[in-house]
Amino acid sequence: MPVDGISSAWFNNLHPRPEAECRLFCFPWCGGGSQFFARWGEDFANIEVLGIRFPGRENRIKESMVSDISKIITPVCDEIAKNYFDKPFAFFGHSMGTIFCYEAAAYLKEKYGKEPKHIFFSAEYAPHSKVRKDRLEDKTLKALHEYSDVELIERIGKHGGTPKMFLENKDFMVNTFLPPYRNDLKMIGMYYRPMKGKKQLSCPVTAFDGDRDVNHHLYEFSEITSGRFQQMKFPGHHFYLLKEDNTKRLRDVITRALT
Repeated sequence: MPVDGISSAWFNNLHPRPEAECRLFCFPWCGGGSQFFARWGEDFANIEVLGIRFPGRENRIKESMVSDISKIITPVCDEIAKNYFDKPFAFFGHSMGTIFCYEAAAYLKEKYGKEPKHIFFSAEYAPHSKVRKDRLEDKTLKALHEYSDVELIERIGKHGGTPKMFLENKDFMVNTFLPPYRNDLKMIGMYYRPMKGKKQLSCPVTAFDGDRDVNHHLYEFSEITSGRFQQMKFPGHHFYLLKEDNTKRLRDVITRALT
């Protein structure tokens, strides 16, 4: 069993709650880290929150970054199975993190016969979305990770969520921010997982989006599970969850689903 208060390399647990009813594992957005979600743990009374920490960032900065999804999913899920199957668990993923939520849930079900109590997908297309398929088949599209530094910084600015002082600091953006961001784009930029046969999962699923973000066709997430599905919109753009009011509402929705 995991030692209370000590996180492995993969798991950032700032607020251990050994008596919690459920654990919530949170996967980061493109170029993001674990700290934002790990801080959520302070505000959940009966849920223990663990942010997933990728190699090559935060206190794993000296490690090589990984650009193969399976090299993250396999060790993370095997450690969840080894140390965290003692109580119910759930997944939350924002943007890129939704891909890891789905892949992790599918891996755990196939290898261990276990599913999350609930999965929360946020601000992204479903794994099998037609948008993903069309993007993959369009040979005229330039891969996002091949964009120039200027193009990527412009893209990041449009998404919101990054303070202006960082966006205007070219040295910081090029040398610190962009390397993990570009790595993650390479890892998931052309991701597409067609649905074959019966639905992969049976756990409840909730999908979130900002009402001023692009239309991610959230209803498509209902097609990956035979369990209950609901979708919700929040006021804001891609990083709607950074707004305090939205964070509180998210916390309330998650708490009702898990406790």
